[in-house]
Amino acid sequence: MSQIQERGSTHVYRVNKISKEEMESMVARCVYEHPPFCSAACPLKLDARAFLEAAAAGNFKKALQLYEKIAPFPLILSAGCEAPCEAKCRLNEIGDGVAIREVERAVARFGGASKLGGIFRSKKRKSTAVLGSGLFALLLAGELEKKAYPVTVLCEQDSYESFLRACAPFLEDEAFASELKRLKGKDIQFEFNCTLDAAFYTEKQGSFDVLCASDEVRTRLFPDLEPIPELMFCEAERIVTGRTDGVLGAAFGAKKAALTVDRLAQNLDPRNTRGQEGAVESQLYTERQKASPASP
Repeated sequence: MSQIQERGSTHVYRVNKISKEEMESMVARCVYEHPPFCSAACPLKLDARAFLEAAAAGNFKKALQLYEKIAPFPLILSAGCEAPCEAKCRLNEIGDGVAIREVERAVARFGGASKLGGIFRSKKRKSTAVLGSGLFALLLAGELEKKAYPVTVLCEQDSYESFLRACAPFLEDEAFASELKRLKGKDIQFEFNCTLDAAFYTEKQGSFDVLCASDEVRTRLFPDLEPIPELMFCEAERIVTGRTDGVLGAAFGAKKAALTVDRLAQNLDPRNTRGQEGAVESQLYTERQKASPASP
């Protein structure tokens, strides 16, 4: 302990000195910036608290805007999201947790039409292509378009409709029509009726800066290559691809793959500066004594 006397005063202050290690230990115990448990459980980083607050206030438009930050095709994600956030809701400890999955579906359905990007939106210089169809291919194309990359989908289907059906066969008619309109409104180019074989792949290698592929196409072209799951990347062929399970898995895989494309487009190692991806553990303190049990 040290003493400090204020200039021109008789007051003497006693100050506790702590070491750097003690300070770091105190900072490590601070949970102020930890995310809510529901948000921490979401690998896509949905701001669940802000999302639910907007929905509870009846502002589905604002809620949809928050949801679209993690979902280029919100009706697809909400239709099949496994919602790990629900199990982590702290209200489960005193009753029933929030039915976040149902809120997602309501917001995706009633949030209104998406506003398309401005006509003067600047694009990045490096071009990208996605070979094949399937949920991962669709969501990756959406993520790359959101990042302002020129993106072309090269697929075996003959139309937008057949491509979307191949990617999301579980969509009901109303949702399918909405997502088809959303797909056509995005700045994604398509080449239909492609023959996705080795000769076609070799031809397209020089036409795009970064090539991506569905796992089915990757298996067809390079059956002996295994992608790095954390990067969604086959290093030997420099092709962005990977296996995914479920709708949420495909959405998370697409985000990881889009980040890898970012790194490759900048001639950087895709392992570098990726930040903290996926779900995390939160230590946020939550006061529950004043909360009342309620039905979902």
